[in-house]
Amino acid sequence: IYVFHGTDGDDWDKEGKQTIDEIKKILNYASRVGVSVVEHSYVGSKQTEVEKYLKTSGILNKYSNLIKLDVMGEDADDTRIIQGIKRLIS
Repeated sequence: IYVFHGTDGDDWDKEGKQTIDEIKKILNYASRVGVSVVEHSYVGSKQTEVEKYLKTSGILNKYSNLIKLDVMGEDADDTRIIQGIKRLIS
């Protein structure tokens, strides 16, 4: 099972507690979890909430063989989107 999630990176749960807990459950049965974040221009050079808590939680490193993160700008074209999908499944 491959689970993919796409988001703009905004989240009312700034620490991602519920999200991280659910991802950990999914990692028990999924072959891969991929998270795509499409950043809006208003984010600027800062990270989105989702990026921050995924990185801070350590889940990306601890389960690096099961979960991948790809971040792209809102102006991403089809080529970049396809490249992102390839990153998530590699």
